[in-house]
Amino acid sequence: AFAGMTIYMKANKEKNITLDMGGGGAKSAEIIKEIRKILGSTGKWKNTGDDGAVYNLGTDALQCV
Repeated sequence: AFAGMTIYMKANKEKNITLDMGGGGAKSAEIIKEIRKILGSTGKWKNTGDDGAVYNLGTDALQCV
């Protein structure tokens, strides 16, 4: 789902994660880990046992830059 993208996230620090096509699960897991740092690891998550995890944003805003 993230292949070929550069993901920029800002929480308490800035981190860039760049994926090549076919980058595999390790990079996807790294991105999900960073997202969970920002959104929290409990609460609104579903399907947390794999990389199909879903977070209910509700009224929260999500910005991709």
